[in-house]
Amino acid sequence: MSAYRNLKQSRLTVRRSQYRLLGVVGRGQYGKVFLGVHRATGSLFALKELDQDRFPTNQFLRELRFLVTLQHPNIVTCWACDYWSNHRYLVTDYCAGGTLRHLMESRASLSLGQTDYSPDHLLTALSLIEGILSGLAHAHDKNIIHCDIKPENILLDVRSQSMVPRIADFGISRLIQDLTQSSKTFGTGMSGSPAYMAPERFYGQHSVSADLYATGVLMYELIMGDRPFSGTPGALMQAHLNNIVWLPESLPESLKVILLRSLAKVPGQRYRNASEMRKAIMDAAQEIKEYTTVHTVIPTSIPETLPILRLKCCGNEPILHPLQQLLVQQRSSKDFYPIKTIDTILYRIELTKVHFGRVNSSAIVGAGPLKLHQFSDEIHQAWESTMGCYIATASHLYYCDEQWLRPCLTDINTAFTCIDPMGHWFVQLISIAESQTKFQLQLYFPEQRRSRWSRSLTLPVGQKIREIQAIDSRHFVVISQTDSQDKSLEASASLRLEVWNRRGDRLGHMSLQVSVQHFWPTSRPRHLIATEPHSPQSLLFISLQPLQVRRVELPFEPKVIAVMERGYLVIDQLGKGILLTNDGEAIAQVRLPENPTAVVVIDDRILLISTWSNGIGNLIEFNIEPLQDLV
Repeated sequence: MSAYRNLKQSRLTVRRSQYRLLGVVGRGQYGKVFLGVHRATGSLFALKELDQDRFPTNQFLRELRFLVTLQHPNIVTCWACDYWSNHRYLVTDYCAGGTLRHLMESRASLSLGQTDYSPDHLLTALSLIEGILSGLAHAHDKNIIHCDIKPENILLDVRSQSMVPRIADFGISRLIQDLTQSSKTFGTGMSGSPAYMAPERFYGQHSVSADLYATGVLMYELIMGDRPFSGTPGALMQAHLNNIVWLPESLPESLKVILLRSLAKVPGQRYRNASEMRKAIMDAAQEIKEYTTVHTVIPTSIPETLPILRLKCCGNEPILHPLQQLLVQQRSSKDFYPIKTIDTILYRIELTKVHFGRVNSSAIVGAGPLKLHQFSDEIHQAWESTMGCYIATASHLYYCDEQWLRPCLTDINTAFTCIDPMGHWFVQLISIAESQTKFQLQLYFPEQRRSRWSRSLTLPVGQKIREIQAIDSRHFVVISQTDSQDKSLEASASLRLEVWNRRGDRLGHMSLQVSVQHFWPTSRPRHLIATEPHSPQSLLFISLQPLQVRRVELPFEPKVIAVMERGYLVIDQLGKGILLTNDGEAIAQVRLPENPTAVVVIDDRILLISTWSNGIGNLIEFNIEPLQDLV
């Protein structure tokens, strides 16, 4: 009986993992890669599942040994090995920027693979290669050869003004002292990726030089937009053994020298080690910087491959005061019951006034008389809801619709207030006794004047609240970042995203090594779009589930952004526009009026844009149906 009780107790005390899996973020040749959160700390990690059939125990232990040995900023760090539910996981750093392959394949990425070889493109490629070589030099110093350098095995950490490459996947790596043994000890000599394999690798020979050859192929692909050789594994073998690498005449001479030497057929003709090749990369980058600074001015222009679309103007209405926001609310109408119709209400937000009225499908601007709500204080922000809109001044939060204007909260700091997309609840953040790190979170329902719940929030030292945003109908995120005035913390500047649900439960936090200047509206749940203070001509696309970050370079600084169902229309001060997909891919160019102040999309077919310059303003209507076929 005692033995039975012990057996029953052991079944009840099954070990629970320290990590909660949030979702699949990738798949490798040996299993899935999950994003996981540490249950105690809320920190994010990548959990690499290793299938026992495809990844035997000896190989698993070897990769674990290699990763634990290697501690370097350009190598993914392994923090633990976890085992539960008959699954084995390597717990490593999570790199929110994805893989280098994703970056290279993206048309809206850092413009790598262009054929003009402009300094900006070359310096970006060289910076990535320099980081990879720095990691390889450390691995080689530890007598470890990677044996599978390729874009899929290079992860990216998004940092302020840059992306840091980090080498991953040491599953088929070799120890230098083991190279004298038969290749059968570790599998076939053909293990690896033929497109990036040095000639000697096809005969089962491994060396430090082979890693440098693979890095040369990767560098060629970053600069040229394609690999030096392509084809079947057999064709690739013949090309790596016999074919001469083609280089264009317009490529800088210093880069030609590096590529030809790193891609030499004979190992002895290549660089002696990663440090030597890295120094050549750094010297070439410095040469390009000096030439750019002294001799040339590189204009920033929209890629010529993007089509230019002309939108049809459907109406133009003069306005007497500048508009700082345009909101659209659509709701079902009961005027023609049982026929269901949709009413569209347009809110025009001025400095201290809100004009609103119904619009129809035939004419948006100038469609009819407008009603007015007047405020005693300046309006800071407005949010649409299911039946009306919320207006925030410096110390008051109001609800207004076609009949009502009533205060919801008074004597509050509306700078740190968010409202859910449906307008069913709102949250405010209150500082405790003027503290910089201690706050109270309070959630309200519109019909109630008292808070539904209150929670304490303490920020890490050096962090300042940036803002608070609802990310869907059930969750919001508190955004803070390192105080830019604290010079001692400048090098480790980070953005902290703390996620809560509407019940008052803290779900965890995420950190990114970036700084943010402004957040833009987005229609996608659990997504954020932001601009950076040091790079105003780029947008950060941040996905919170799973955490992924993408930096999209633009040819101008955004002035307004129109949110569409399947993308965004980004417009600058001069009226130049670029159509982006939800993932940030550039699709087309658009010409619009200069000096925009506010913009809104109605039914994904009408674009309203307000302009203001020298005391003259207009509200202009455009048909954007041609754009919908592109996104």
